[in-house]
Amino acid sequence: MKNILVTIVLAALGFTLQAAAPASAKDNLMETIKSQISYPESARKAHEVGFVAVGFTIDDQGRVVIKQVNSNNPVLKDYVVQTMQQIVVDCNDLGQCEYAIHIDFELL
Repeated sequence: MKNILVTIVLAALGFTLQAAAPASAKDNLMETIKSQISYPESARKAHEVGFVAVGFTIDDQGRVVIKQVNSNNPVLKDYVVQTMQQIVVDCNDLGQCEYAIHIDFELL
C-alpha cells in the first residue's frame, strides 16, 4: 500500500506598517490550515500528485483572501483554493500580514 505525504509550509512574506503577527498567532493559523487541508480521496485514487503555492492575507472578519496561486496540478489547485476560501480564523493577533503556503501532495 502506498503511503501518503502532504507537506504544508507556512511563511510570512511581507508586512505592512502594522506590527508583525506574534508567533503564537501564526502557529494557530498554520494549525487551522493543516486541520482543513488533507489529501483529497478522489485525487489520491487518481494518483494525482503535485504542489500548490498560495499567497494570501486574512481580512477583518478572519476570512482567507487568496492573492495568488501557483500549482502544477489543476485538480489539487482547485481543492486547495476552495478549502482555504472556507477558512475563518481569529484575526485579532494576525495584523495585516501577507502569507505564503506551499503544499506538496505526494504518494509514496
